[in-house]
Amino acid sequence: MKSIEVRVSDAPLKKHIEESLLPYSGRSMFALKLRELEQLLLRRPELSAARILRRWPNTLIIEAELKTKAALEFRNKALWFVDPHGEPFAPLTLAQALPLVWGFEKNPALKSEVLRWVVSAREDDELLGNLDEIVFDEDVILGFKNIGLRVHMGQRNWPRRWARAKAAFVAMQKHGRLAVVMDASIEGRVFVYESVELHNSQSGLNLKELVRRTRESRVEAR
Repeated sequence: MKSIEVRVSDAPLKKHIEESLLPYSGRSMFALKLRELEQLLLRRPELSAARILRRWPNTLIIEAELKTKAALEFRNKALWFVDPHGEPFAPLTLAQALPLVWGFEKNPALKSEVLRWVVSAREDDELLGNLDEIVFDEDVILGFKNIGLRVHMGQRNWPRRWARAKAAFVAMQKHGRLAVVMDASIEGRVFVYESVELHNSQSGLNLKELVRRTRESRVEAR
């Protein structure tokens, strides 16, 4: 074996794979045990699959698939990548534009469900692509810090609830109005609480406080 061709989108990982196979350079192409080499590569936590092929006379082709990075989660005082099933698989080494997930310690099944939905939906959704955090506090909450918005999503039917919340957000933008909290947890409705009613900066984004302080300015979207 004289050359290696690695097919993977992550440049640092590609370099690591090349370096890990350097000790096999010069060995007989017939003698190389490809399944053992594949298992060696799969020790990398970022990989979900690896396939090695021979290209005669002297090249190995490595096809590697990366695990999907759904979000970030604190584990052992560090940030870890989390897959769509809610399982942490590797520590964060470089800054990534991924939402932080927290509050699901007692409900991992719900975390997995909402992460799978976020991963599938955000590719074609510009607003959801700006998601900063996914929180569980009595219900699932989506946080968008760059626009100062939190959306309460309940615990099920994410696509319908998000579609209604997004429609309400777009409608308010068209009229030059800004929401700080949207409550889409009630099936078929979205309640919007506007920032213009917040006079106490210490009130934060507590939904119960906002309901009390902004009852008269509530906007209801169906």
